[in-house]
Amino acid sequence: MTASGPTVSAPAELIFKSHYVNISTLRHSLAVSDKSSTFENVDSVNWTTEATINLQTTDGQILLTIISVQLSVDKATLYFYTDNPTSISTSKLPIANKGRILAGKSMSQLNMQASLSLPKSVINNVLPSVLVTSDLKMNYDMSDSTFYVTYVKESFSLYFFLFGTIVVTFCFLYGIIRVCLGFYSRNSELIGHAFALKTISLVVFPTYA
Repeated sequence: MTASGPTVSAPAELIFKSHYVNISTLRHSLAVSDKSSTFENVDSVNWTTEATINLQTTDGQILLTIISVQLSVDKATLYFYTDNPTSISTSKLPIANKGRILAGKSMSQLNMQASLSLPKSVINNVLPSVLVTSDLKMNYDMSDSTFYVTYVKESFSLYFFLFGTIVVTFCFLYGIIRVCLGFYSRNSELIGHAFALKTISLVVFPTYA
């Protein structure tokens, strides 16, 4: 998702996103989309004073504290680590209309936007190959799938996933055996019955979908 500020347009080459790290930390990335350009002179900038990252919520605007700044190995992405003032809650997934039990949790709907502001002189210094004619301001809607996925991964339960995987595997193997027996015995009723067994795995498999 490439975002743009409300007053100035960000270069098409730049992408700004936010990621959930843990309950106390957020990570924001400024990346060159096609990796044709790389960041330079990153250590020469005092990011805590030059960069501004805000979080716009329904209650107002929150100024985030920049903890650290890191450059990716390929030098095409700049990572800003900030504090995390958000109170993101989880909600149990309801039983779907078709009867499928979603035995998992989902992130509550977020009405927040993250924004990054950088002076023209700074962005031209660290990214000289990208033409920026004014101060840079980029927004990111945190209800985007990228932020959702990073949040789910952080709250991911390995034991819960393994349980679902084992159940699906056993149901799948049992279905294959019944299908083979059905063909062998020339009993067509067994075939349809065996294929119906796969629905068990769809009912009990834990999911974050």
